[in-house]
Amino acid sequence: MEYDMHTVLDSATLGTTLWVIYMIRFKLRSSYMEDKDNFAIYYVVAPCFLLALAIHPSTSHHIMNRICWAFCVYLEAVSVRLLNHLQLIMYLHWELQGS
Repeated sequence: MEYDMHTVLDSATLGTTLWVIYMIRFKLRSSYMEDKDNFAIYYVVAPCFLLALAIHPSTSHHIMNRICWAFCVYLEAVSVRLLNHLQLIMYLHWELQGS
């Protein structure tokens, strides 16, 4: 039962992510500011991949599955942290503008 629930949740996350990417790339293209999107993605992907190579779970799954799973977990953690940081900056900017 637990395995099935994780599969459903992972599929829902994947579907939602693909929908957001589609909306950003095609439907909301006119509001996309390419000059502001200047973050080099390899600063996040490379350390996460190296960390996944070094630290991954020791389960009965194939080694590549374990490394890919760890990479996804690390990448998601960094992404969420960056988004939280951005939300904090936006909130502080809003508070300072209001006072």
